[in-house]
Amino acid sequence: MKKLLFAVLSFCLFNFTSAFSQSVPCPPNIDFELGTTNWNFYVGTCCPLVANTPTTAIPCRHTITTSAGLSGCTEAGAGPIDQYGGFPVVDPSGATQSLRLGNTVNGAQAEKARYYVTVPTGPTSYALIYRYAVVFQNPSHTATEQPRFETNAFDTTAGWAPVPGAHHTYIAGGVLPGFVTITSCTTCIPAVTTTQPVQYRNWATATMNLTGLGGHVIAADFMNGDCAPGGHFSYSYVDMTCGLFAISTVLDCDTTYAELRAPAGYEAISWFDSTSMSAPLASGESAWLPVSGTAVTYAAVLTPYAGFGAPDTLYSRLVCSACSGMPGTVATGSSTLIAGLTTPVTLDLPGYPFVPGLTYKWYSSPDSSSWTAIPGATDSVYSFTGLTTTTYFRCGITCTATGITIMTTGRKIEAATSSVTSLAGYDGGAAIFPNPATDVLTIFTGRVAYTSYTIANAVGSRLAAGDMTGVETTVNVKALPPGVYYLTLKGVDNSEVLKFVK
Repeated sequence: MKKLLFAVLSFCLFNFTSAFSQSVPCPPNIDFELGTTNWNFYVGTCCPLVANTPTTAIPCRHTITTSAGLSGCTEAGAGPIDQYGGFPVVDPSGATQSLRLGNTVNGAQAEKARYYVTVPTGPTSYALIYRYAVVFQNPSHTATEQPRFETNAFDTTAGWAPVPGAHHTYIAGGVLPGFVTITSCTTCIPAVTTTQPVQYRNWATATMNLTGLGGHVIAADFMNGDCAPGGHFSYSYVDMTCGLFAISTVLDCDTTYAELRAPAGYEAISWFDSTSMSAPLASGESAWLPVSGTAVTYAAVLTPYAGFGAPDTLYSRLVCSACSGMPGTVATGSSTLIAGLTTPVTLDLPGYPFVPGLTYKWYSSPDSSSWTAIPGATDSVYSFTGLTTTTYFRCGITCTATGITIMTTGRKIEAATSSVTSLAGYDGGAAIFPNPATDVLTIFTGRVAYTSYTIANAVGSRLAAGDMTGVETTVNVKALPPGVYYLTLKGVDNSEVLKFVK
């Protein structure tokens, strides 16, 4: 059967199959289509590149680009096509607006743009997709002083811990992948000469891996810096995909095909099995690809239009899970037992077979209202020995394929309150509770078979009698006046006397 899976959030909404249905809205204005709204801007110096002074967007330093050129900036030489690289100042992958950081004015300036992304929760892992282009002079300073463009991301939920693999630095000089060096441009302002060469990088795609960060707030940073001595410029273009690329997700094992989608705006998109990268399995922005019983990773090779950069590759990993849904509410099993006994209490899930892809968590409560997770109780069966107070138990069952959890109905386990010297006698004799009694007296006979009981007062007068079957018998003693009483238990060839107070 076919099931639908969007591998990238397209515009505003993205959905899995009905079993994995979830909607993740496009983060507000992450793609600059509404200008600088929802972005945070900073200025500073370089190098090292430090831009931590908050500011509103400064024209010609934090500049929105459109098909007409730089919005609100009249910089010499600026237009809809970058004067040095010959590429559009707007991301050509379908955007109408992008952002430029920096300008052609030197002075050791630095600029930063930051966006806070909340990563969706659930079994799917995501990556943030961004597009960038870079232009900087190459003055052949030492590497620590050269113009540069940097990206970074921080997990603000975890104390601003750096997100692994998100920090990238592009420094002028040498042979940089995808960068082109020009030594002459007489029409450019400032002009390019052999002593003032310029390096540029056409629009390219890159990602920030957000695996394991569901529910966390991530700060994504893009920074641009001039050279340290202050005599050479640098500027960079940035744009974002409106959404998050699903790099890993969990599907039902009964799924045979899943639909993956790549970002829009490329001349050609080819899909491969990443283990071989031999013959393409499909082409186009959307592809139905097979899902097997084991994890499989697919590669989408994105080829831009001529003159708009080099091909990029994005990967999506699909993991099979046997859990395709959730059981209905199930009762927590086990016969009624009393606390304080050496006989273990075992709670299980009767009538519900084990299914791969499920996790379990047991909870306890003193009142069936306020529940607390039991440390280490993560199996489908939970065993313990004895209680000191009456306690309720239930189990939370989670399907890893959906992230959905259901709770079983609560199970009440009563604790005995008795003046009997040792309730351990339950294994070989009898026990009674509560003692003192009020309205009802409960008799536990353990492994000894008794067939009848009698109740007498302190002077031996018989006041009540009855038959017994099984290990538990309840006797109504509400009519007995306050006093001391003796309970006699009789079997085929044995008897026992227990004292209680009313």
